[in-house]
Amino acid sequence: MKEAGYHYLFVGNSQEPFTNPDRFGDPTHGGKVSPDMDLRLLNQNGHHGHGGFKIDAIQKHVAGWIKQEQPDIILLLIGINGISAGSTEQLDSLIQTIYAADKDVALIVAQIPPSNKFNQDLIDFNTSIRESLVPKYVGHGFTISTVDQHTPFLTDPKDPRSIDTTRFSNGRNHPTNALYDQMAERWFQGIALLVKSPADKL
Repeated sequence: MKEAGYHYLFVGNSQEPFTNPDRFGDPTHGGKVSPDMDLRLLNQNGHHGHGGFKIDAIQKHVAGWIKQEQPDIILLLIGINGISAGSTEQLDSLIQTIYAADKDVALIVAQIPPSNKFNQDLIDFNTSIRESLVPKYVGHGFTISTVDQHTPFLTDPKDPRSIDTTRFSNGRNHPTNALYDQMAERWFQGIALLVKSPADKL
């Protein structure tokens, strides 16, 4: 984003993964390794990623986070944990809570990645994001869009069952670094569609 001329600041006070390296891994390996891009050194390590949180857990906190952080754009990837037939309704409620806290915030909702096993509820969730939820809120005048973070994990984008397990670092549900790069590019493209000019501050 910096190379494209955007001025931005990531916000959020989650300290993961450093507060729980036993669970999330320590990217510094006990301080022996300096990551190629340590966002802490760039003052860009703000986020509200919370490992294991389900949609309802995010909803309990999101209004307070918005009030405290005052984001211009929210990147929302949620639903992987606890995915079920009721997840779409939960997401709808979460989006309502977000816009009740700030009607002017821009929201990009991800169609979520698969795990290593096909899950019809996950497919239905992504379809609903793309075909129902986002169009509904656009129709109500909110700034909202979606990015597809699902098909990068497929060998055939048209076949949701063609999950390539080699694209998971643990063979199950965590992307490889190469896939994280692809996901970042998709987030960037989503942001670029919302921001009128690279000179705009994010």
